[in-house]
Amino acid sequence: MKKGLLSSKKFSIAILIQILVSIFVSPISHSAAPETPSIDTVLASSATSVTVVFYGKPATVLDLKTTYTATSTPDSKTASITALGERGLGEVIVTGLRSSTEYTFTVTATNADGSKVSFPSARITTLAATPTALIPSFGEVKSTSTGFTAKLTNYDSAYTYTIKTDKGTASIAPYDGSITVDNIGYPGELATIIVTSTRTGYDSVTATLSARSKQSPEASKLTVKTNPTLVLSGNKAICTVGTFEFMRNSKYLEAAVIESTVVFLEINSVNASVFSSDNFESTPRFMFPSFTDLAVGTGTKSVVTWDLTGITKKYPIRCKAMAFQEGVSVTGTSSTIVDPSTVVTKVKRTTITCKKGTVVRKVNAIDPKCAPGFIQAP
Repeated sequence: MKKGLLSSKKFSIAILIQILVSIFVSPISHSAAPETPSIDTVLASSATSVTVVFYGKPATVLDLKTTYTATSTPDSKTASITALGERGLGEVIVTGLRSSTEYTFTVTATNADGSKVSFPSARITTLAATPTALIPSFGEVKSTSTGFTAKLTNYDSAYTYTIKTDKGTASIAPYDGSITVDNIGYPGELATIIVTSTRTGYDSVTATLSARSKQSPEASKLTVKTNPTLVLSGNKAICTVGTFEFMRNSKYLEAAVIESTVVFLEINSVNASVFSSDNFESTPRFMFPSFTDLAVGTGTKSVVTWDLTGITKKYPIRCKAMAFQEGVSVTGTSSTIVDPSTVVTKVKRTTITCKKGTVVRKVNAIDPKCAPGFIQAP
């Protein structure tokens, strides 16, 4: 009898624990479909967007996560939020709408247990699209000794035009759109201008034009400032290209801006290998047959390294660097290097005079001696 009563008590306690857990640990079981939101107002934000202001139920810890979605009629454009502000205030911006178009909106509250839809909003018309200003269009460009001139072919006095240049000075006439660019630098220098067209009530637009001043009749020159240097390091031959100077129009000295270099390795006075910084294909251009694939250069515009492992015999070597800038080129040459292990030091020879009576003989040797019967003359 006591055993049965004890089992009954254990069963009652288990049921009580389940009830307490369902009440205090699993509040989700008490959630339900969200309350119906109500739209407060809608505002036309731009030509393509509207702001919908509404109220939903302020969230509590017992509520399921709720998503609020505003939907347009027509076009069914939507936007959603999940967090509401004070007193359940929500604000969502619907984009992608058509300009000057009448819309109504609804707000749908959705959670895992269902959804509720608000009444439609009042009708709202999106703003009119802002017209775009005239895009500046350029006519014939004429180079001058210090810059260039041009003119807007679609100039309209109803618009305001401003101009900027990356070099020198630039101006635009307010009466006909004539453009003058001056003092951009050396003859043949390139300058870029940006013209902006504005008008009240219109979106501003810009147009870009690049042109050069007159070229000088005198050609530009590239000269070698310092020759390349060649260094042997184990089986590596390292050529440092050197430096160059650019003489623009044969008058204006500038720091060279080398576009590419071609570096030759000469072995035994022939072009044994070549490296080009612009990677032109050469098979077997500039290659002497005896050295093809035995000395391949790798590097940059400034330093090139050759691996000489495949060349078993030692030869005199030097490097040449040909630099290119704006259509002109120049070549610098390093001094010739011979592997020290191949240099043979010649032993000094001496000449003596030997006499025997009236007979005189000259003897030239490393350690000269007179023949028997001959004596060395003083």
